[in-house]
Amino acid sequence: LATMVRSAAVAILLVCAQDLPGCSAGSATLDTVPCLDADGEASLGLFQQRSLQRAASHRHTQMQISAGADTVTAEKTPTPVQALNAAPDAATRLQKLKPIAWVHIPKCGSSVLTTLYQHNQICPFAAENVSLPNYTLGHYTGPGADPIPQFLKQHDVAKECPGSFTLSYTTGYHVGIGHFYESNRGHFVSMFRQPEQRIISAYNYGFQMWNLGGSPKDLHEYAVAMQGCQTKMLGRDSLQTADGKTYAPTDYIPCFDAVPPTEDELATAIRRLREGFAFVGLTEEWGLSICLFHAKFGGECHADDFKNMRPGKKRKHGGAGGASKYNITKLRNFTDNHDGRLYEEAKAMFYEDLRRFDVSEDTCNQWCWPQTSTAA
Repeated sequence: LATMVRSAAVAILLVCAQDLPGCSAGSATLDTVPCLDADGEASLGLFQQRSLQRAASHRHTQMQISAGADTVTAEKTPTPVQALNAAPDAATRLQKLKPIAWVHIPKCGSSVLTTLYQHNQICPFAAENVSLPNYTLGHYTGPGADPIPQFLKQHDVAKECPGSFTLSYTTGYHVGIGHFYESNRGHFVSMFRQPEQRIISAYNYGFQMWNLGGSPKDLHEYAVAMQGCQTKMLGRDSLQTADGKTYAPTDYIPCFDAVPPTEDELATAIRRLREGFAFVGLTEEWGLSICLFHAKFGGECHADDFKNMRPGKKRKHGGAGGASKYNITKLRNFTDNHDGRLYEEAKAMFYEDLRRFDVSEDTCNQWCWPQTSTAA
């Protein structure tokens, strides 16, 4: 037994001899252990200490490797949007998109509802060529004449578009997505707009969302109060407004709240945009946006897809292409900082999708844009 213990000690020393003073890997044999001299006891104590240090270091290394493996695994797990983009065909992507949660940001293009409704795999039982009525033609007049709610009341989404739209998020209204994000992550679609252009359009639309009493004295005052609307739609989770009122999630319209977004809300909005929005279109690139939607999710292009059903009253129009713009001089150099940064992220996603799905003016001219449209 003594020999076995002695042999085991030597074997250990042979492996770890460099840790002991006066010891080298070749100085210990089964018959002699010269490095175990008068200081042998101290050396063994040092050996034990360093062995514990090595074991602790080994455990730390293993934990790092394990944590790294978990990180790699997490990075390799695609978000719902990434999984949708990687799907092999439009039909599969459309199935992953459903149920759709359309986020209607004020003055960013409600006409996209026509594109959704005319898609025969989204609303297979809708009337042929159904479209959002032209607001300027007097289809709806008087108080509460906003054509979106009226249109949705006239069309039974559950019957005409079974399973295609989410039941948890109020489609078509300007409700914030904060309390509905997780349940609809990967199913959001929306149009985004250059912030200052959006603000001027809303100002011309009867001071839309103005909630400070009376009327704004000018465009600049309105812009300062209404800034960050797109960011608040995506990133604001609070249901309490600055005046102390608290709303139910289905009734909370954050753009009414004249409190600018915070940096945290902007970061949340950008993250939700990247991870939760399966389709991002740009009002300024309407023709390409509609073409992209069909390239990504199938369905035929229709002439009504490219009509601006709710044109502004004070802007020169060139169809739904969005090429013409409002004069920004009355903003007096105001810029919507938060929405500007969110819009840049939306633009980046839009152009990434154009490349991903081979969408350009040339390809859209070949198979999507009607010859009579002004989409391009």
